[in-house]
Amino acid sequence: MRLALDLIDEVRDEAHARNVEYQKRTSFHYNRKVKERFFRQGDLVLKKIEASGVGEKGKLAPNWEGPYRVKKTLGRGAYKLETLNETEVPHTWHASNLKIYYV
Repeated sequence: MRLALDLIDEVRDEAHARNVEYQKRTSFHYNRKVKERFFRQGDLVLKKIEASGVGEKGKLAPNWEGPYRVKKTLGRGAYKLETLNETEVPHTWHASNLKIYYV
């Protein structure tokens, strides 16, 4: 009985080691393809439209709105935006919800 319990612990440790190795490989391959977005103060960006249920719906509705100007960089990918009329947009926006606006 004691031998079986020792084997169970050994098998569990081996499975855990394989799982950790798999997670490392997976994160390595994922991180190779990720491109971080950086915006500077004054850059023109488009903001992703959040699904609200109000207004246009469906797959043909626009996905982006703007342009907006980056008012302030808050760090860790967070940005404060303002309209071109210098009216501040409520809330902060993460870089994953923004993309550069080309004139």
